[in-house]
Amino acid sequence: MNINPCILGVFFSILLVLTGCNTLHQPQLSSLPVRLPQTESHVTLKDKDVLYALMLSAGLSMDIDPHCKGAGREISDRTLGEYLSGFLADLSDFEAKNKIEVHSFNDFDANYGAVWRVRLLITQNYEEVFWSAGLDFLINKESRAVIPESVRCIGAG
Repeated sequence: MNINPCILGVFFSILLVLTGCNTLHQPQLSSLPVRLPQTESHVTLKDKDVLYALMLSAGLSMDIDPHCKGAGREISDRTLGEYLSGFLADLSDFEAKNKIEVHSFNDFDANYGAVWRVRLLITQNYEEVFWSAGLDFLINKESRAVIPESVRCIGAG
């Protein structure tokens, strides 16, 4: 899926409103689940649901996974919101081939039961520059909550 750069501005505005200014300066790993709204189908997960779940999880600390520490576009990135915002901001380069890929599928996890296994990749390919970064995580189907302990940072480039 390709994202129009204008949508990125809306995404950042919503992200800031949802997290609040203080959250960006005081990262915390929330002990409360991040819940998605109920949809008409409990079987499928829309790309929009995945992006919304990530916006709601923007305040999660980068300490959630050893691969996340120092993985952002800036060494000072301390939350998932800062991590994702840095990569999304790079998509504003109109000359590059940019894309956001969302993949989710039904699965069963021994610790969490019925889940959606989700992968989000943000990719840029421009001349000799190529990178891809994103997240793997689980959403519990019964509670419709992101499982913070399942979040893993992924990337290449």
